[in-house]
Amino acid sequence: MKRITYVGTAVLVDDDFGALLLEYAAALARDGTSETIAFRGVNEHDLREHEVSFIVGPASEIVVEQLPEDTPAVDPDNADMIGHMKERIAALEGRRSPGRHSITPEPSSDPSPLVDGLDI
Repeated sequence: MKRITYVGTAVLVDDDFGALLLEYAAALARDGTSETIAFRGVNEHDLREHEVSFIVGPASEIVVEQLPEDTPAVDPDNADMIGHMKERIAALEGRRSPGRHSITPEPSSDPSPLVDGLDI
């Protein structure tokens, strides 16, 4: 089971959903788009299942944590959303040019820019 934390709210999901959500968010970020998703999650305090909705995109700050094997919650059924995310990832990746795509900072010899009048 995994815990997804987003905008100060935490919800529990199965391992596959948690991993795929991060992949989906990365694909949307690479494409520069956002989408609203709705899925089933488990409240970690009362272990009740409920619907969760949020926007996933380039500025999403999603944390997915692995929980201990003995976490006393039932995996929510998100088969439809998992299928949707896989389709969207494939479609988004299909629009990208072939080759390796990664984001790595490159050292700069330029002086620091001025921000709000402060030289940083």
